[in-house]
Amino acid sequence: MQSESDSLSQKTTDELIFLARNPDYYHADIIAAARRELQRRGVNILTLGPPQAEIPVPQYAEEETPDRTWLGPALGIGILVVAVAAYFLFHLHRSPPPVVHSSKPIVLETVESHQMPGFEALTEKQVQRDLRHVPKAERANPSFKKNYLELSRRFWSAEHQSDYLLKQITAAKLDSAFPGQAALVYEKWHYLTKALLYSHKLGPVMKDRVDVMHDVANRRMSALSYMRTNYLNGQPVLDKQVADAVAPVDDMLRALRDTTTTALIMKHVDL
Repeated sequence: MQSESDSLSQKTTDELIFLARNPDYYHADIIAAARRELQRRGVNILTLGPPQAEIPVPQYAEEETPDRTWLGPALGIGILVVAVAAYFLFHLHRSPPPVVHSSKPIVLETVESHQMPGFEALTEKQVQRDLRHVPKAERANPSFKKNYLELSRRFWSAEHQSDYLLKQITAAKLDSAFPGQAALVYEKWHYLTKALLYSHKLGPVMKDRVDVMHDVANRRMSALSYMRTNYLNGQPVLDKQVADAVAPVDDMLRALRDTTTTALIMKHVDL
């Protein structure tokens, strides 16, 4: 199973630099891990985001008794400056520059945008269906059931949005909102994988199914990172890297929907 650190170690240096320079699109853990990987590769991360230079504090000499011999000439110069300013202000208000009106009306272009659905109802329905694939003895344990439902809910919420985004790509319905949408779905998956860093009380079958969910999450996150980078670089969004990352995902999802034991999952999917 591929961990987040393994996933980052497989990325190119340019991809890691992109992650480090775009902290608004990724979780802080991802940014920190990317910077650590860059340091390991010998890249100077200080050049990616240099700290703001400190503003020097001016030093003032001790106040001395002022020499007032300059007061007379200074008053004369002040009166002259005021007179010149008044002259220019008078002529400025007297002859304002003409306003140039464009002969062509401004045309507001309509940009098609696709808002991503939340899939809350569909997710909840799938979570309840997922629970029925778990043995009754494991469902009867309140702690097991609570933990499994939460992890399953995070998984299917991210999966439904990933599926929607892929359908938009294959239907050629991408627009400028795609990078932000990809980052949003990536964060959905990270919400699951971050929780899986900790040990949860689960029944044996629950744990086996969650392991498959974790594998799917890592593959989806890799694919989303590749697709977003391709889009920003003006390259085809779907390439070999994306295809390789998600190749077994359909079989994994089919196994999660149709089977209840790891043996059956292993039969359908080469993990």
